[in-house]
Amino acid sequence: MRKQIGYRGLFVIFSILMVEFLIPAGRAEAQGLGYNVVLCLRYEVDYQDADGGDWWNTSDDKTARGIRALVQRNSDSADVFYGYTNASTGCTPTLTFNVGQTYLVRLYSEATVANSNLIRVLFSDILPWRYFRTVASSFNPGSPGTYYFTMDDWDTQNIPQTAAAAGYAVHNRYGGMSGETYILYNQACSPGGPSCLNSDTGELYFNDFGKRHKFIIAHEVGHAVGYKRDEGESPDGSGYGATSTQCSEWPPNINHDFASKEWQGAAVSEGFAHFYAATVWNDPSESDCSFYYYKPVDFFPARWVAGYGSKL
Repeated sequence: MRKQIGYRGLFVIFSILMVEFLIPAGRAEAQGLGYNVVLCLRYEVDYQDADGGDWWNTSDDKTARGIRALVQRNSDSADVFYGYTNASTGCTPTLTFNVGQTYLVRLYSEATVANSNLIRVLFSDILPWRYFRTVASSFNPGSPGTYYFTMDDWDTQNIPQTAAAAGYAVHNRYGGMSGETYILYNQACSPGGPSCLNSDTGELYFNDFGKRHKFIIAHEVGHAVGYKRDEGESPDGSGYGATSTQCSEWPPNINHDFASKEWQGAAVSEGFAHFYAATVWNDPSESDCSFYYYKPVDFFPARWVAGYGSKL
């Protein structure tokens, strides 16, 4: 008995033929099926003053709050995600990864944190380039879920931990500022010089020592927050040099020191930055406070730790 193929049967055969001819073998499955994936991103850190304060006392990876990330499909270079992650979690929104495809995952040295404030860690003021780190070149999740990637200190320049501490500081202590851009250069103020704020531009400079200390990073960010709050104005008489008499006996005859005598503007500027760093790394619900200062101080209860600073 001969069976006849009805209208619906012809339609199914025609659809199968269309798939076979128009979509190469394996392509239909690869592009048609996908996994729901979330990427959560982190910074590698190792601060020399980590034990100071209540937060970040260990060297485990820290949340890359609001970091800019690129997720790109290798087969056609299509961007699956290019933007800033969540400012609190460091995670992307849910992304669809095609079955059988591989992806590039790249992280950049900039992030958007609370109140849409932008943190940018750049190469230098002459070459203001972002850093980036490709953390996966052929990532294939294999199943739905949440996956973690870390921006490691690949070139020992301490870029991740500079971005991490600055982002954490501005995210939690933004001083009422919104939509501001904080520029951090991977260079000292001058060759062989310290970390500092440029009082003309509000941009920050970090030497190697500064990048290894979370209190110094937060201190300099505090200068930048104060600069922006004051709309780019520095305190009158903010120069250093009122050293005819010292408030401390050692080291003698220096200025810009924790216990040196300064003009009022300089004292206010440095005092605010110290206060800012203390609020970043200490729990405000507790009555105690610890603080690392990067040079020796000679009054109780400071404790000098070689290579780390004075712990107060």
